[in-house]
Amino acid sequence: MPETNSLQLGYTDNWVFDTWYLKMSTTKAVSTALHLNNHEASKTLNIKVKNNILPSDPSPLGVALDRQLNYHKHLEGCANKIAKRNCILRKLARTTWGASQSVLQTSTLALCNSAAEYCTPAWTRSPNTKLVDVKLCEWMRTLGGCLKSTPI
Repeated sequence: MPETNSLQLGYTDNWVFDTWYLKMSTTKAVSTALHLNNHEASKTLNIKVKNNILPSDPSPLGVALDRQLNYHKHLEGCANKIAKRNCILRKLARTTWGASQSVLQTSTLALCNSAAEYCTPAWTRSPNTKLVDVKLCEWMRTLGGCLKSTPI
């Protein structure tokens, strides 16, 4: 592949697209630069594809990446999602219909745990996992009937 100084990608310029009949989706493509040099932290990539500049906010498969790769943005979104679902489950727990222990456990597994465990292997060692842990413990207290908060 010939080297170029330009960051413009054209369908006819690049032999990969011509050879393999590939078509880049400009609405789904993003650009990012991850590095350890703090002086270059504010730099963004300006990559043009067919006169469209690619956005530089990567979130592959719904996992939001940040510069330090500590998944803070993703875990905040996950915690907000679980908090909204906790409100629904709390209302279900207060009703007389459908409030049995097995229904509440099944609902928790279906609603909260599925959201909390998405891409867990990627962010398990993040320093921000407490954001999600607090919301899950909040629901466990509701499920167990505890009124006072536990020290988590």
